[in-house]
Amino acid sequence: MLMQFWQGRESLKSLSKLKTAHKSIFADIITPEKKSMVFNEQWLKLGWSKNYNELWTIQWNMSEVFRAVILGKTRSGKTWFTRRVGTVAFNSGYSVIYLTDIKNEMKTSKQPLQDKFKKFLAEGEYPISCPTVTLRPKFMDNMLGASILDDEQYFQLSLGDISSPDLLLLLNFTTDKSKNQIQIVTNIWAKVISGEIKNLQEFHDAVGKDPAQKALKQSILNALQPLIAYEVVGEQLLINWATQLNNNIVTINLEGYDQVSAHYMQAYVRIIMRIIYNLRKKGLLKKRVIIFIDEAGRFLREDSISGQEIRRQVDESAYLGIFMLISAQPLNQIPKAVTAQARYILLPRSYEFDEMFKVLRFAQIYRGNRADKQDFSEQLTTLHDTKDGQKMWLMLDTAEHKLIKIYPFAPLSWHDESKK
Repeated sequence: MLMQFWQGRESLKSLSKLKTAHKSIFADIITPEKKSMVFNEQWLKLGWSKNYNELWTIQWNMSEVFRAVILGKTRSGKTWFTRRVGTVAFNSGYSVIYLTDIKNEMKTSKQPLQDKFKKFLAEGEYPISCPTVTLRPKFMDNMLGASILDDEQYFQLSLGDISSPDLLLLLNFTTDKSKNQIQIVTNIWAKVISGEIKNLQEFHDAVGKDPAQKALKQSILNALQPLIAYEVVGEQLLINWATQLNNNIVTINLEGYDQVSAHYMQAYVRIIMRIIYNLRKKGLLKKRVIIFIDEAGRFLREDSISGQEIRRQVDESAYLGIFMLISAQPLNQIPKAVTAQARYILLPRSYEFDEMFKVLRFAQIYRGNRADKQDFSEQLTTLHDTKDGQKMWLMLDTAEHKLIKIYPFAPLSWHDESKK
């Protein structure tokens, strides 16, 4: 059998006796294969499986907004899966943004899938291109001494885009050790709100004139100087986010992020998430949105300041129709605010066994005793990638405590292997 459902230590033999019950169990996410390339906003087609000699399509029911976690190391197939979800979702009427494209590989969504991968598409599908815009934070290349390609576009976040906590994160004043600096910055921020201060240079000058101790002011000035010099916050290269997201797949090119101050990157990700949240809240972003965040542990902080906003956005953005797909290597790199609400967790068959079992325990598929671990190990030996190279993944439904195996379909657009 190519498709199993595990719950506790239920044996594979007993599953063969549950054909009718098995189908009803999965009715909410599995439907028979369709024969034409028809996109459906409610059902997002992910991959295939086979059971009792019948071909099944594994689909997500998109009628309820959810969060999904995707785990896996390099070359595990994460990009294949996320590109599949993104290209199908965009053509089904969703706004799609790859918020942390750390390899600058999602830009190839504007080209159709290569011929050699066509055999992995769902029946009736064919390669298509998707309108795609690639944005690059200007400050990154200012720091790295690099430049963008012709098919990319620089952007900046303005002072009007950020909040006082955002500025504190950019300044790296986020702990009790910086409480005096935090107080000074917060007090001066009131002049930004009133319109008296219009840019970071004016903010810098206001700090210099503040009656606080010279040493405290100097620490703030020192932190502000690179923000000004590298144009981390600016007014020249602003983006109409609603227009871009309503019409294109948006990819944020963060290649070289590990050579840039981490708190700058974390602030940018958080601010863009809030911009999307506010656009949906105001009705300016017409479509429901899918946000992809790769290497989540590097970009989503759970400290006393940014962690609160992450939790708020995860909690409140769902009712606005904002889906989140968060990927990392181990589960513990993803903020608890996200994992606590993850409906689905996906991981490749090649995932390290002990880490895989931890995930199953987290999803309450197994209790975690020695017998359970042995049982899962034995069942895992029966699961393999296909002979023609299609990778097998496991999908955990944490709400139903179900485990489903899946062979993800190919994305509709170009899969860039050069970035692996």
